Amino acid sequence: MIDWYDELFRKMMHDRLDKYSRASISIYFEQHGKSAIIRENELQKVMDQLVTSIKNRDIDNFPELPSIKSASKEELCLGIADYVAAVFKDYEEHISHSDTSIDRIQDSWQSRYFSRLRSKISVIHNYGTGEFFTRHKPFP
Repeated sequence: MIDWYDELFRKMMHDRLDKYSRASISIYFEQHGKSAIIRENELQKVMDQLVTSIKNRDIDNFPELPSIKSASKEELCLGIADYVAAVFKDYEEHISHSDTSIDRIQDSWQSRYFSRLRSKISVIHNYGTGEFFTRHKPFP
């Protein structure tokens, strides 16, 4: 299972690192207990591979190497990620399993919350189908 997460992490981070390689980047992941340090080292290896491949293309990138740290719920940004993920999950489940009219879907609380966040989400990638949703091809 970790391999799948590592591949997902690699795919998500490559574009972000490439685009913001001249910025200071800190990545926090939620993990508790003794395994946090082990996981941090595993993700750092993935990050090092990505940085090396980008640096091979453009030597001026990464004046400061990205840092990876484990965190708990006390890290405020993790709460934001959980909130966005929960709203998106509820919205997606509501539209996927709904046999109601489109008007009722648009009036759902999931739809209202997701509509507030929609402009802040630049890419949604369905890894199961390989389909991308962007501002030019929005998620339904």
